[in-house]
Amino acid sequence: MTITANANGEIVQKSIIEGEIVDPEKTLFLIRDSQSLVINGFVPAAAADKIHTGSPVEVVLPGETKRRLSGGISYISDKAVVGKDKYSVRARVNSGGAKLKPGTTLKMRISL
Repeated sequence: MTITANANGEIVQKSIIEGEIVDPEKTLFLIRDSQSLVINGFVPAAAADKIHTGSPVEVVLPGETKRRLSGGISYISDKAVVGKDKYSVRARVNSGGAKLKPGTTLKMRISL
């Protein structure tokens, strides 16, 4: 049997084995969108009220000084991180063909 997905991307996790009988609600594969990346980060409390969903961001790739990925803020926490003077943010950027592993440390610049 052929299984097709309604999204483009790369299979990063397989939850079944060939010949297995599955429930229709079971997740069979985890597919990563290869066109965009989600970047999690933090901003100082003093800057949190100056950014908003859609604020432009630029991401610097590790080991590269000239290549940048661009995108925008997609989430801003409404509460500071406990015990810290910073807020959690999330950005979505065009991958530009970059092959990054989850957990890679990046530098993100947010236009205020």
